[in-house]
Amino acid sequence: MALVLAGCGGAVERSARLVDGSEAPSLPTDRLESGAVATRARVRRAAKLDTRGRACLDSFRSEFRIPPATVVVERVGVIGASLTFVDAQRRVVLGCDRTARAAASGPWCARSVGRLFSGRLRDPRVDILCRNARGDRVGFAWVEPATRVRWIVVRNGPGAEVEEVVAGLPVRIATTDVDAATSSATFGVRELNGDGQEVRRFRLRAGVAG
Repeated sequence: MALVLAGCGGAVERSARLVDGSEAPSLPTDRLESGAVATRARVRRAAKLDTRGRACLDSFRSEFRIPPATVVVERVGVIGASLTFVDAQRRVVLGCDRTARAAASGPWCARSVGRLFSGRLRDPRVDILCRNARGDRVGFAWVEPATRVRWIVVRNGPGAEVEEVVAGLPVRIATTDVDAATSSATFGVRELNGDGQEVRRFRLRAGVAG
């Protein structure tokens, strides 16, 4: 099932391409900020993933139990793409990250494990291992959306990417604002409800967990 942003009013034609080569979904202008690009979110079962998706899950199977019916959220944006899911015991959130640049280690350039406390993450599990086509580092992190949040807008330079909150899982976001010297990444985040009203705004600056 493909999930894309939808709403009232006209849509703007976007020429932006996502990291998988597809065109970005249209973005309704009456709800979200000008200049933003919609990412694509798909909700799938583990058994229905493609070869790349199965490679991500297989990399965790020696440590965690991941049944075929596990819900997996695949996000594809302009900066990067990711998978997010939880183990069978719902004790950890697991994920893989990639960019358009091929990784020597396989189809994914990074993976993350986040421990859940009462169903919530305490650490965004930042990674900065991936690089874009220019060789610049790309940072990824999980965000736990507030109640009633439907969209997360992530500022990146002059533009922004819009992620839809789906499946009740943390949202994996990406940025090119990476400080390699401190092994950290910075994310400018706005959370919006279904009417496009701002619920909260914050700047997340977090380092890679040791």
